[in-house]
Amino acid sequence: MIDTNEFYVDFKKEIQDIRQSLDAKAIAPPQALERQDVLASKCRHNLMYLPVRDQDTYNGDLRDLLTFIRIHATQSKAKFKFSHRKLTLKGDTKATKHMLTKGDTSQEEESCDIVSDFNDTFVSKPTNDHSVTKVKVFNISKSVVVMDQATYSTAEIDDISDSIIFLYRVNGPVYINCVTNSILVLACHQFRMHKSDSVSTFVSCSSKRPIIENCTSVTFGDFPDTGSFNSLVAWEAIDDFSNLSSDRVWTRKDNGEVKRAVERGLNKDDLVLLPSH
Repeated sequence: MIDTNEFYVDFKKEIQDIRQSLDAKAIAPPQALERQDVLASKCRHNLMYLPVRDQDTYNGDLRDLLTFIRIHATQSKAKFKFSHRKLTLKGDTKATKHMLTKGDTSQEEESCDIVSDFNDTFVSKPTNDHSVTKVKVFNISKSVVVMDQATYSTAEIDDISDSIIFLYRVNGPVYINCVTNSILVLACHQFRMHKSDSVSTFVSCSSKRPIIENCTSVTFGDFPDTGSFNSLVAWEAIDDFSNLSSDRVWTRKDNGEVKRAVERGLNKDDLVLLPSH
């Protein structure tokens, strides 16, 4: 159990310090992104203790910070394209200690692939280093991103528009935020999508119950079984954590067109399949 007031005060202090450090050029955007990533991980780890009414505030503050970092990255011409680095989480603060299990040392290392800042581009990353456990895909527009042989334990997909994202496989959760007019083809253990609109999703989900919240015009189909992918698990139901009084926002969709595109190999021409093309 955590003190939620203390947690929020520390959260806001860290965001302010990251912003001030960037403005003062005390840290570069890659270091700021690492600190934002650690902060987001702390929030996810303590999600069960945070009031539901406050979770939108945390998500909004994290997205605003990410936007602030991107602005600095653009100004310094330091784009976060395909990159790979190892993140070290210090074990000094109370919030971080909640992230460490019994038997862990005072620091935990996590390697991360980053795919970001692409517009009108075809991107292919067929595989990844076995030491890499996480991938972050963000700020993608009018592009096709294919990661069909890379394997991760966790994935984050944020700020995607008019694009196709193909990711196989994630052995843990996929966290999705702010996706519009796009197609997601994902094989994962747990699926969580937040604040997204006009998204066609084709998913293999080991938990069998993808979760959505505050989404509109979402369709769900099965991950295309082309023979190239194994251990696929069909979803059984969609859990909508939005206001219970709202109308159903998702429908089932056939995966025929996407399956044919995957079989021959996705390319930029497949953007014609987008929901609002």
